[in-house]
Amino acid sequence: MRNNPPMYSLKTIKYGREKLSGNQPLLIVEGYTDAIVYKALNNGVRTILPITEIIGEAGKNPIIEVSNELPGQFFIVDDDLESIIDEGYRESLGPNVLTTWMNNDIECWCYLALQNSSNKRGINGLTSLNLLESDINLALNSARKFGLLRIICKTMMSNDVNTRWKLDFNLFKLKTFQNGRMYSNDVVKELLDSQSRDTVSLNRWHEKLRKFENKYANIEGIRLLTGHDLTFFLHYFSNTRMNKPINNESFKVFEKNLRFSSLRGNKSGWDVFLSGKIGELLS
Repeated sequence: MRNNPPMYSLKTIKYGREKLSGNQPLLIVEGYTDAIVYKALNNGVRTILPITEIIGEAGKNPIIEVSNELPGQFFIVDDDLESIIDEGYRESLGPNVLTTWMNNDIECWCYLALQNSSNKRGINGLTSLNLLESDINLALNSARKFGLLRIICKTMMSNDVNTRWKLDFNLFKLKTFQNGRMYSNDVVKELLDSQSRDTVSLNRWHEKLRKFENKYANIEGIRLLTGHDLTFFLHYFSNTRMNKPINNESFKVFEKNLRFSSLRGNKSGWDVFLSGKIGELLS
């Protein structure tokens, strides 16, 4: 059994970096699951440390807040749809803060690495996870809708104090795990039905969703979704088809298998990711 890497507070890293670094420059990332991937891709040139704090005050990312105090070190944060909402987002970060580049998080890259790789028998990496094309298409479609809904929430909440445009996506996933199923083919309705607070009507959400689908129609599908939404739906639709349990534990196992499967072999599926600035830091 693999042990998770230790997590560190930014305060610990700030004041203990010389001891932690092992005479190597630091690369500070969001959480131990990200650290597992970056360590596997690292050629030993950096010490990679996951942090415990992901969300700071007022929803701000604490990495961005502390990066100017550690100018000699590099940080990686999830893009989380921010550069789609604000084209200047990446430029607004400090010079030593990088995002997950063309995709929203490392789980998206794990998915693409599997999609772009095959084993010695020519079997696609996604097939090794018992995923059928039908599972993948349903998951991509559902996760894209969730990505657009996340953009709608961020956009409406920034322009309007009306909290009825706020949605709790984690609550939806928790209730789906508790129930072991969804009750409708309409994932937007499922999401709204799971909420503990009033939101705008289902019709208004669908109307807003159609407008945003048109607005972002030219953006490649996976750019409009988050990796955790995608893995949630991949797990949900494949396990539903195979009549397997759908709960938090089975989801964690699925996501862990996806992550480690993407890192097996010669890692050729990671070529695009490693061709950018992050690849330069790791080589």
